[in-house]
Amino acid sequence: VALDVNNGDAELARLRELLAMDDDLGLNSGLDGRGVFGPIEEGSAFQLPLGRPAEVALVATAAEAVESVERLGGAEMLAIGLWREEAPFWHSPATLVAFCTVDRIELIDLPSLRKDETGDWPEAANKFRALLSSPRVLKIVCGDDVLQVLAHALGLGVAATLQPSARDPLGPWLDARALFADMLGRSEEDPACAWPALARRFLGLRLCPEESGSNWARRPLRESQLHHAAVEAWTQLPVLRALCSHKIIPAALLKRHLNVQTKVRAAVARRVGGKVHVLGQLAPPGRLACTDAGQSAPQAAGMAGILRALEAPAASLVPAELPAPTRIATLASSAGNDLPAGARVEVFEERFGGMACIAAVGDDAHGCVSGSGRNNEETLRRVPVSQLLPANSWLCPSWVASLPRPRAEQADTHATDGDEATLAAMASADGRRTRSAAVAAAE
Repeated sequence: VALDVNNGDAELARLRELLAMDDDLGLNSGLDGRGVFGPIEEGSAFQLPLGRPAEVALVATAAEAVESVERLGGAEMLAIGLWREEAPFWHSPATLVAFCTVDRIELIDLPSLRKDETGDWPEAANKFRALLSSPRVLKIVCGDDVLQVLAHALGLGVAATLQPSARDPLGPWLDARALFADMLGRSEEDPACAWPALARRFLGLRLCPEESGSNWARRPLRESQLHHAAVEAWTQLPVLRALCSHKIIPAALLKRHLNVQTKVRAAVARRVGGKVHVLGQLAPPGRLACTDAGQSAPQAAGMAGILRALEAPAASLVPAELPAPTRIATLASSAGNDLPAGARVEVFEERFGGMACIAAVGDDAHGCVSGSGRNNEETLRRVPVSQLLPANSWLCPSWVASLPRPRAEQADTHATDGDEATLAAMASADGRRTRSAAVAAAE
């Protein structure tokens, strides 16, 4: 989303506004003058429905880490996000970790934890290890190296001196980035598979991008940085639940990217996790993932997909053009005789602080119907972005029908009862996930 300007004056004014925001709004926020917990952009940018510090906690000491794990103890689905220092070297250590449930977010400040000298970290590390190894908690990550880097950064390895109960591998976990890349027929590095682009496409929500290039190693972190990190991690939960409940993601494709358990090995974890001091010298070091030979079904399914792709004609390997993401909004005021205030419209293009291109949609019991002339130049209108109020795009059948689907060869028609159980568990209102369902999905 670009600024709607004709010269550089608007950009300069915007920079001045951002620099002054913490001073103007943060001094009275009760958050040590670090700004306001929310997006920098006002208006259409997504605002997290959880507040600081009651529902979004920043953990900076080992004692707080112990309390944080206890607050997450009842979770059955856990979205994990990780941010690293953008250092101009070969290593980039992790600096911030987010653990998200539907109604709770715990942000782990790794540089502050590394300075903790109370000696309480081994207890916190054991609790983190138990949480990440629990077979009743499905971990959702964006990248296949997140758990490995996390294990190294938190010192969650497996040592010979540990009790047998502390040697459990991490898992089960789902790689959301690989899942969506496979679904869209793109590589994981494609800009369309970046999480803000995925949230924009599948939730109709625009994540504020102004903190995406932040210095995540500098302390203290601004409240807008914490909001940016929390939003990117938390939105993985509603995206996956919406796609599973509407059966846009085939059960076989979901099964392919579900890993039941992961072991870690120290030597490679240090290479992937970055050259950094590991938390808690008394805690064992982290170790890189290595899937058990006995749990190779998801990997075998993935290899089968690769072999099918290699055997397919070359034309099928060329990804199809993705339609531009849109969203459904409600008009705050009238935009013409046929678009009164409160009418639902589809937003095709919008400029921050400027104008948006919209098209009318028909009315039915859900508020929308298909066949409304999507992206027809004759039906597009231009209205100010400030006139658009957010709406639930998933209540519009035409919008849901326009979402990209996996190719036919990706959706295995031989779905098993375990596949359907996996899909139902992901789509359930409470995100219920059990060990038996995870194992059934892999067997």
